[in-house]
Amino acid sequence: MGRPLPVLLVAACLASSAVALTFGGCGLSVRGAPLDGELDGGALADAPSSPEPDDESQVPASCAAPQERCGEACVDLTSSSNHCGACDSACETGTVCEESACAVFCEADTIRCSGACVDPKTDRNHCGACGTACAAGLVCSAGACVTECATGLARCAVGNVESCVDHANDVAHCGACSNACAVGETCEAGACVKLCAGGGVLGDVFGPTMTGCRGRTRFQNRAAFCPPTTHVCTAAEYVQRRAGKRPTYNYWTNDNLRYSGSSSACRAVASGTSCGANPMRVCAARRDPLGNECNWTSCGLGSNTPNEWFGGCVDNTTAGVLCCK
Repeated sequence: MGRPLPVLLVAACLASSAVALTFGGCGLSVRGAPLDGELDGGALADAPSSPEPDDESQVPASCAAPQERCGEACVDLTSSSNHCGACDSACETGTVCEESACAVFCEADTIRCSGACVDPKTDRNHCGACGTACAAGLVCSAGACVTECATGLARCAVGNVESCVDHANDVAHCGACSNACAVGETCEAGACVKLCAGGGVLGDVFGPTMTGCRGRTRFQNRAAFCPPTTHVCTAAEYVQRRAGKRPTYNYWTNDNLRYSGSSSACRAVASGTSCGANPMRVCAARRDPLGNECNWTSCGLGSNTPNEWFGGCVDNTTAGVLCCK
């Protein structure tokens, strides 16, 4: 960041030149959009602000393994939903990138067997584990092949195969046998509900209790992206639940995070220099696939290290939202 201009110099310039975004008589120019004012008794002039579109100074020259460079960002091709296995090879909505291949997102308590999400507690063909099939006349209940379903489970047939299911949370039999939820939905209390709301679309899946709803919304509207059964994640929840996964998109948390440090050693903090109406947030890159910008990236939470992928500030106005159960 540049140093603030001496007050006397600015005053002298204004005395000899008309007030404009460019003070041609003094050889000075203002970079970025003008700020609305001052907060907390101090000017925001030193706060991180949007980079110029053609600013190559922040584009990485090389990427640390296992990441590879795709455009302006370093990405992990084994887990990036936008660059799965190769740059610009994006996974479809409702799928995630695992081991460089796009796969259906599996809900909590389910596992992936032969490319499909199954519940090993009730799936007759994968009872207790992938490939463990029950004999003719038996069904899978509580992960074991038995003659009858356990209490609270219902018997549903798919073709000639019968399984024990819980209508309250089975995405293939939600509320009734064969009532399958659509991609991007989950089954809760016997009803199919979207994993994202308010225009948000399923982006990163960090685990069974935290998903990233990608899109472009302002901080004050963040709650609209999360369904009624979820809430906007706090920064602490994100750090606890991300399980080492790097985000593919930029996301708001529910905290009005401020900034501290410099672009090369930064941290998001609860008490620091204000970013105004656009707090620091989780940042995948300087510009994510949807065009959401983060002027600073690779910041920690509360301390410079470890990198928790926080960044952004001031005039970075949009992001998706992290939703937690």
